Amino acid sequence: VNQRYDPEVQSLGGFLGNNVLMRCNVPSFVRDHVTVTSWLQEPSFNIYPSTMS
Repeated sequence: VNQRYDPEVQSLGGFLGNNVLMRCNVPSFVRDHVTVTSWLQEPSFNIYPSTMS
């Protein structure tokens, strides 16, 4: 099935120097097929998930 979707980034806010929680809202019909591996801050700065729990 070919269907367009747009993931949405939910901004929860934060302060400089603190940790933030970033969430990507992916539609349920593609959620099982999508894995978020990083966030791209323009033009080429990648933010990767933390290995800390």
